[in-house]
Amino acid sequence: MSQQQRVERGTELASEPVEGTPCLFRTCHDVTLYPLAPIGVVAQHTRESSIVELTMEVRSDQPMNTMGIDSLRLHLGAIVTLRARCIYG
Repeated sequence: MSQQQRVERGTELASEPVEGTPCLFRTCHDVTLYPLAPIGVVAQHTRESSIVELTMEVRSDQPMNTMGIDSLRLHLGAIVTLRARCIYG
């Protein structure tokens, strides 16, 4: 992918097969995909706040500041108790 792509809500997608079986799922939101890939994550937690810093790599000849990204929806996946602990400390 070299430029942003829009995936409409309700689109059925399949993962790469894991042990020969793909996971099928359906989008519940309209999603805009960008030619970005996560290459690093750092989590910092204190009693007052938690910060997750995500480093992205641009997978396009187009500079990131020209892609028109005004928001970026992310999915934080983990075991529920671990996810809550990461967000709320």
